[in-house]
Amino acid sequence: MTHADEAHSVLSMLCPLADPETGILMGFDGRLWPTDEPTARTALALLPPRTLRTLADDFPEATPPARRQICEAVGMLASTVADSIENHGSAQREGTMALGAACGIMSANVANTLAYREVLDGICGDGDEDLRDTALPVALKVFETGEVPQPPRDAREDTEAFALASLPQIDYLAADTEVRKRAGAFLMTFVLAYESNVPYLGWTCMHEPADPVSSFAREHLNDPGRWADAVREHRTFDPDALRPELGPVE
Repeated sequence: MTHADEAHSVLSMLCPLADPETGILMGFDGRLWPTDEPTARTALALLPPRTLRTLADDFPEATPPARRQICEAVGMLASTVADSIENHGSAQREGTMALGAACGIMSANVANTLAYREVLDGICGDGDEDLRDTALPVALKVFETGEVPQPPRDAREDTEAFALASLPQIDYLAADTEVRKRAGAFLMTFVLAYESNVPYLGWTCMHEPADPVSSFAREHLNDPGRWADAVREHRTFDPDALRPELGPVE
């Protein structure tokens, strides 16, 4: 199967219904797709082979919240492609991010929803989908830069450019295993600190040595739900307080 064939197959899975006359798509959850079929297929074909293959393999087995988040990410990429097609040949405003770079960031966003879907399943469960959607890009961006993205103070500033700049630029699905696991552990602690208001002041970004809390969380990447339950129960990230309950990692 060629890359284009796989993109078409994945689109049929994400959007099982399509109007043959208008090209309007309907997603697996009954919601209308933000672009027509040719644009959506083009967007999927832009994904790296590893991302597209993982999407094809993982989507059928993903939980409903994960499937919805994956579709949202692909839809955002498709919308960016649509903007690129619409603005092709026009002069770009000074300071506006090139659409090619924007598509690359949106492609990484799709990959990251796949890379951490099981971590988010374990931490968020079937609960607050807004938390799931917000936490993933923000946590990964903080891990990359050490800073929380701040919106423009002036409404006249380019909020669209800010939205793109606020997304992670690293494709963690294709990243080095060490980086991917460290980011996953950071994501776990970030979500729990926000959701449960558990104090944690030891944030360490990817350019700094891992702290004891994130190192302990990393040990539980394969069972994040159990780790999260222990954090919520004891109201702490302290490995010494959690280790007696969680026991040794198998």
